[in-house]
Amino acid sequence: MRLAPIPCLIVAVLLAAPAHAAIDGKVAGLNEAAFAALSTAKQRNPGSLTERDAQEIGAAIMADHVVDDAERDLIEEMTQSQFRSITVTPAGDPARSVRTYPTAGNAKRLLQGVLNPPLDLDPAWTQGAGGWADMCVEFRKGPEQEARVVGFVQGKLAEQWAASSMSNGYKPLRDLIGKLYGYSNSTGGDTNTGRTILYRAMNQLDRSASDGVPDFLYNWTRPGGYP
Repeated sequence: MRLAPIPCLIVAVLLAAPAHAAIDGKVAGLNEAAFAALSTAKQRNPGSLTERDAQEIGAAIMADHVVDDAERDLIEEMTQSQFRSITVTPAGDPARSVRTYPTAGNAKRLLQGVLNPPLDLDPAWTQGAGGWADMCVEFRKGPEQEARVVGFVQGKLAEQWAASSMSNGYKPLRDLIGKLYGYSNSTGGDTNTGRTILYRAMNQLDRSASDGVPDFLYNWTRPGGYP
């Protein structure tokens, strides 16, 4: 049977798709800028990378706004949990090398952020249900992101609480709560995460207002319903 020819575009995509390097303690072909940043950091500090080291290496990697395969390999090697030496060689000169080790703490978080940068919450906030869904994804990344998203949403709710009063039936705050609740229940939304963010943000707002926010305004948003 004669097979139909594969369209040129598909061939190009297949050829362009990079294979992820194995975590093997070796990084080969690192570009000169990133290699120089790593070399400088190791000359200054032969031990574990500091936060400053990670910032400088990350800046060198992102100078062209692209993380290439060797840079990705470097970051994945340096942020994996098994502690072992990592030998890094530059592109075009395998005789040169730098030895480093996996990172920890803030240095590790900074390098992870290069591969998986934090969501810019301000534009996400203006993008309706889609932006709210992105914020839910950000919230699920870990405790640090949870606190950042909840704090941001609390600030937005606080603006409407400041414009609310018994005389206007707390309408500005009620409207925003209702809109976010609707986003959480929209098609493709993460209902439980969305309600968790909303309830926690309102709960924090209530505490910051010395328990001045009427509970009935937001208790119904609690994941799983009323206690």
